[in-house]
Amino acid sequence: MIIATAFSQRHLTSGTEQINKYFKSDIREETEEFARLGISQDWNVIDLNDIMVHLFCKDCREHFDIEQLWAVGEEYDSLVKSTPAERRRVQSED
Repeated sequence: MIIATAFSQRHLTSGTEQINKYFKSDIREETEEFARLGISQDWNVIDLNDIMVHLFCKDCREHFDIEQLWAVGEEYDSLVKSTPAERRRVQSED
């Protein structure tokens, strides 16, 4: 996964276009499916199969803070996979 911050909306659009241009011409064969995109004004996602590229504007990156998805630690893994009822039970035991 690649996470990057653009300086402006123009930079975000340009960066997305450049990555797509490179990916389409240099990495993929002509018969292969092209990259899947999620485009918005603040956050663009490019799915390159083995690589996910997330391009953010500064405020959007700070708001969603997706880096924290992997930073909570293994002690929380079982809670992430549990149902809401199981989480409430564990919290009440603490």
